[in-house]
Amino acid sequence: IVADPDEFETVFNAIEDLVQLSQKEKRLYDPTLLLAEYHWTDMGKSREDALSASDWLNLCHKMDVRVRNATLTSIFNDACHNAGSSSQKESKMSIADAAGFLNDVRVSAVEEAGMASVSQDPISHIWFDL
Repeated sequence: IVADPDEFETVFNAIEDLVQLSQKEKRLYDPTLLLAEYHWTDMGKSREDALSASDWLNLCHKMDVRVRNATLTSIFNDACHNAGSSSQKESKMSIADAAGFLNDVRVSAVEEAGMASVSQDPISHIWFDL
């Protein structure tokens, strides 16, 4: 218990700052993002490089995403279009954005495979075991 109102406000603000920092850092350590970044650098790319449609397909194949190329291409093009890209030639996204879409694709693939939830996904078990 902090009796002094000034000390209470200082402690409260510090806790609030820690919560915000924790939420920001949690996004940086998302398992899908880390795995995507690993494969992305293995492809000779840096975190600052933007993904093209062909990079997206290569990344999905390296990550053993079992979704048809046409569906993956459609997801990529829709995402770029929603982000404001005016043509398919200039359609690109960051690795962080791609990881978000990969997570969505993974969830949908898990559901299609008949698993009740993502918690049954083998990738999730690997991450939890680490």
